[in-house]
Amino acid sequence: MNLPRHTSRLAAGIGVAALAATGLVGVSAGTASAAPVSGTYACTVGGIPAGNFTTTVDALLPPTAPAGAAVPAGLLGFTASVKTGPGTNQSPAIAATTSGKSSDFSFQFGTTTVSAPIASATRTDNADQSVTFTGKGTNAAFVTPKAGTYDITMPAKFTLEGTGANGASTVTATCTTAAPVKLSSVALSKQTATVTAKAKAAKITVKVANEYSAKGGAPVTGKVVVKEGKKKLGKGTVKNGKVVIKLKGNKKLSKGKHKLVISYAGDDFTNAAKAKVTAKVK
Repeated sequence: MNLPRHTSRLAAGIGVAALAATGLVGVSAGTASAAPVSGTYACTVGGIPAGNFTTTVDALLPPTAPAGAAVPAGLLGFTASVKTGPGTNQSPAIAATTSGKSSDFSFQFGTTTVSAPIASATRTDNADQSVTFTGKGTNAAFVTPKAGTYDITMPAKFTLEGTGANGASTVTATCTTAAPVKLSSVALSKQTATVTAKAKAAKITVKVANEYSAKGGAPVTGKVVVKEGKKKLGKGTVKNGKVVIKLKGNKKLSKGKHKLVISYAGDDFTNAAKAKVTAKVK
């Protein structure tokens, strides 16, 4: 089976407003990148070489986004088509195939793999006796990586599955490349931290939140130091946005108001922050 061309138009129907609501875009639509990118894959069927085909992705991708933001499943919709070589529509496998899908299609976002399965591809027979299978796909839920600039690349490997009119499998092609091509680069920035604290005589409870941790994003971690004036009352490590610092001996807070400075060192997704808190101990 010869599968020389696989064309995918990623994000053709995405609204930038929808992306912005998820934190993926903080800029206007005019600054999002959209350019076709192609890569060549070698396909095999049952371990037997089936020829090369070209995957083309036309992506609408934001140049910037927040680190550690949750992206819900189905936000990034795209269409995809697979075109066989001329004269292949009479081959037994192609003749029996009425639709197709790729359950393991994905994109690489730095070290994060974003699953983007392609399903329900319908068949069109062309004048040159080739066949085009066209379908739609969407992303699975994922969380953007830590702050930094990342390449988004096409998959190193994926599988094309053909099905017949009765839904039975007709052919499976495994397609690989040693050099996945780059679609775009995205710069991820750290989120703003909000620090709050409550105090009792013997302990201080500190909470640190960022913009997306409460919306399914990466949990807040990092170091915290608490001071009253120049006196260091204690330190601790934030886990899931919270740390309880137990005070001992002469560090215990007396009754009345205390002006505390909470210093949060930040983490891979969140900027450092300081907060002045007036805590009243009864």
